Order: sequence, then structure tokens, then C-alpha cells
Amino acid sequence: MIKSNDKKLILLISIITMLCLGTIYSWSIFRKPLEDLLGISPLQSGLPYMFFLLFYSLFMPITGNIISYKNYHKIFFIGLHFLFLGWFLAGFSKNIYLITIFYGFLGGIGVGIIYGIPLFWINTLFNKNKGRYIGIVLAGFGLSPFTTAPIANILISKYGVLNAFKIFGLAFYIILFSIYICINSNCIKRYFIQIKEEDKKHDISIKLSKQFIFIWLFFFLGTFIGLTSISIAAPVGNEIHKIPLNILSLYLSIFALFNAFGRILYGFLLDKLYYKKVMLISLISITFAALFEFFNVESKLVYILTFSILWLNLGGWLSIAPTLTEKILGNKNFSKNYGYIFTAYGTSAITGTLLSGYLRTVFNSYKYFFIIILIIILVGIVGLILYKDNGYK
Repeated sequence: MIKSNDKKLILLISIITMLCLGTIYSWSIFRKPLEDLLGISPLQSGLPYMFFLLFYSLFMPITGNIISYKNYHKIFFIGLHFLFLGWFLAGFSKNIYLITIFYGFLGGIGVGIIYGIPLFWINTLFNKNKGRYIGIVLAGFGLSPFTTAPIANILISKYGVLNAFKIFGLAFYIILFSIYICINSNCIKRYFIQIKEEDKKHDISIKLSKQFIFIWLFFFLGTFIGLTSISIAAPVGNEIHKIPLNILSLYLSIFALFNAFGRILYGFLLDKLYYKKVMLISLISITFAALFEFFNVESKLVYILTFSILWLNLGGWLSIAPTLTEKILGNKNFSKNYGYIFTAYGTSAITGTLLSGYLRTVFNSYKYFFIIILIIILVGIVGLILYKDNGYK
């Protein structure tokens, strides 16, 4: 029997792990310094972010297919070294393409390998209020920019953007290797050795079932809007709202709080309300945010309100997707199912980054991206109304 205090320890370890992995959400702080240093365009400065998220999502199903209570610590060990090399080698790169290879490819693989492990722990150990506990763990990922964005700004100002990559890489290696030592100890492993695979609930095949397609498409919708909003948060604040970058790093910390809170909030709502109502709440709030930003007149208040809502809802969808995967597709193959669902995240990262960069290049402003958001939300609301769910709550 697993003790309550031991569950809390694993919950804490999971949150700290996610805090390290979530630094990708501070990428917009790196974009302008890289553009100035390397003489590149806004589209090019988004490439490392785009490829990081792509490989992050591609390696989620790989981990999901092989993770078990016997090998999770070995998988964690491999992932932390990929993540370290991605950050550290990027610091020696002299062009955006090498940064994309090291940070985007290696770093993204590292996060993709590790990301599903804390979710595996939580889904295994907590039988009640899973939406809430999944949201709490994922809040660590969303909360990461609260600390890493200001730190990144200080390091870039003092040591330069390339040295900032090296410092982050070394810091993450120390933290994650310490966690590896902890989870590789008998005091943690013995609990998972007790776990036997149980078919606690129905389990639906992931082979393009209606339920799988529904979750995948709406996860794509939510992350397309949220990930793109994160990648353009600093440029929009600087170019449209005329906010200095040093002040923007503080705003990004505020947005990170909303991102983290969104994961907890929507996890809580999913434990209490019919999931279609929760999804509709998210879509309507995003609509208001997009309208605020599109019709604003360089208002800092509107900027803060808009991006707080958008980051909140990205956190929300990153809580909605795994919770729905467990509720609708079943518990037995959760890691495998959610790994495949998570490919929507990488797909949205590519399309959102390319489209926002294209609109910025053509119209010399990110403003028109918010029209795209409104169109997508309209399609999403119609789809949500038409979808028949066979009674799942």
C-alpha cells in the first residue's frame, strides 16, 4: 500500500520535473536577442521553438508505448541527457540552423521522452480526482516561465544569449540528474513494483475511433491558439504595445501564472462538470481575448488581459486533453493513448509558428493572427455542438 506522504513526494518530484521541461514557454524572450545577434527574421527566430515542439510531440507516443513501472527511471535518464545536450550545445552555435538542430531537435526529444513519465506516475497512483492532480502536475510546466523568463532576461543581458543557453543546460542537468537519483532509489521504485496492470475501465482502441479524432482535433485547436500566442507574446508586446523587453519578461511571468492556474482550474472543472461545458467555457473566453487584442489601441491593459486569457486556456487544454483521454479512451493504455493524442501538439506548433511568421512578414504585424483565432473558434463551437458523445461525462 502506498502511503499518503509518499504520494506527496512523487507529486512534488513531478512538479519540479515539469518546471524544468516547461522553459520552452520562455522562448519569446530569446527571439529578439537572437534576431539582433544573428541578423535573422522573425520567421527564422521561430524555427527552434517550432522544431522543439514538433520533436517533443513526436517522442511522446514513443515513450508512451514503452513506459512501464519497470523502466520509467531508465527512460528518464536518457531524456535528461538529450535535454542537457540540446540547451548546452545551442550555446556554441553560430547560426539559427545549428540552434534549431541542437535546441529544437535534441532538446525537444529530451522533453518528449520525459514529459509522459510524471503523468504516468500520477495516473497510476491517484484514483480519485485525477483531473485535479494531473492539472497540478502540469501546472509546473506552465509555471516555468514565471521563474525562467526573468532569469533568461538577466542572463541574456549580462552574459549574452548564447551563454544563457549553456547556463540553463547545466542547471537543468544538475536538477534532473538529482531527480533521477531519487526515482532510481528503492524508496520510490518499490511502490511501482506493487502496481499490476488492471483494466479499471473500458478501453477504446486508438485506431482512428470517433472519440480519438474528437480529442485530437480539439487538442489541436486549443494548442494551435495557445502555443502561437506564447511564441508571439513578447514580439506583440514590444512591437504593437511598445513595451520594453525587460518589462515584458515580468509580464511573461504573470502569464505563466495564468498558464499554470489554467491547468489546475480546468482539471478541477473536469472533475465537477460535463466536459462539453468545460470546453465551451474555454472557447468563449478565447473569443473575447482575440476580440480585445484585434480592436485595441496600443493598450497595455488590453495586452495583459488578452495574453493572460490565452495563456490560461493553453494551460486549460493541456489539462483537458489528458483528462479526456483517461475518461473517454480508458485507463489501461493511458500513456500510449495520450502519446498519440499529443501529436496534435506538435502539429499545431508547426502550423501556428509558420502561419504567424507568414502573417507578420506579409502584413508587418501579428495583429491579423487574431482573425485566424476567431475563425478557428467558430469552427470549434460548431463542431462541439454537432459531436455526439454516447453519454460520456
